This record gives sequence, structure tokens and C-alpha cells, in this order.
Amino acid sequence: MAWAKVSENEIVNSLVDAIVSLPTIIGSNRSNTVWTSEIKKVVAEQGVSLKHSVCTSGFGGEYDPEWLYDLVWYREDAEKHLSGVYLVLECEWQTDYNAMKYDFEKLLLAKAPVKIMVFQHWNAKKAEIFGRLKESIVRFASAMPDETYVLMGFNNDAFCFDYEIHDSCHSCS
Repeated sequence: MAWAKVSENEIVNSLVDAIVSLPTIIGSNRSNTVWTSEIKKVVAEQGVSLKHSVCTSGFGGEYDPEWLYDLVWYREDAEKHLSGVYLVLECEWQTDYNAMKYDFEKLLLAKAPVKIMVFQHWNAKKAEIFGRLKESIVRFASAMPDETYVLMGFNNDAFCFDYEIHDSCHSCS
């Protein structure tokens, strides 16, 4: 699906920059609920700025209700039929991979060019978690060639986001 006037890479990079900046803005000792809300806020605002409708919860009716994923950018045609889903986002704050796996696999199923997975990890598990998520992308037989996965792992040891961007049509390295 084509993005209007702004390249997919520019959108992905802008979203990554916005999320990466959050630890400085939010500060430490915040709940998972606060983190999720702030992440969804910056992603939703960018979606609206690009003329997408947004589904997500926690904003008092500012956006359409949460639907299937923690956040969705979509468009409808003139008759209100769904014409495209452009981005889906999932946040999972449990540090156990099996908890992350459930939400991540929902992203594998999504028909959207951009899929963002936000999670947290400790340095000791960073390589394992990123590696397992990347391996899931590679092994998913129904992957489409135009999908971009953004893996955003909040590093509890360094108090920052580690991230990797992967296309489904290329092996992850």
C-alpha cells in the first residue's frame, strides 16, 4: 500500500525517533500503563497527521475504540468500508518471551505494511528476545514482501529503547 506524500521509511524513522525519545520525556519509575499510553499517544498523533483514522484505547473518545491490536492506523472509503490498514502496534511489558510471543504473533497475521512490537528486556536477555522475534519473521510462511517490522525493546538496564527494523522479504541478520 502506498503512503501519501511521505515514504514508508520516513514514517518508520519518525515513529522510531518519537518512541526512542520517550524515556527522557517520561522519566523513570513510571507504570507500564503510563509507558503504553505515551507510546500510543505519539503513534496515534502521527497517524492522524498522515490522515489515517486511529483505533486505540485510553484517550476518552479522541480515537476510535481499540480494535484487534493495541493501536491501528486505517482508512475507509466514501461508503465507510475498510479500505486499508497501514500500521498495527502491540505493547507487551511482561519480560517473559512466551508472553511477548502471543502479541507478536498477532502482528505476523496483520495485513499492514508497518508492524511495531514494543516490549521490555534486560541486557542478559536482549540477544535472545530480539533473535527469537526475528526468527519468527523469517519462518512465517505467509509473510508479504512489503511488510516492515519494528522491534522496540525497552532496555531496563540502560533506560533506553533498543530497536531493530526488518523487512519480511529479507532474512534478518
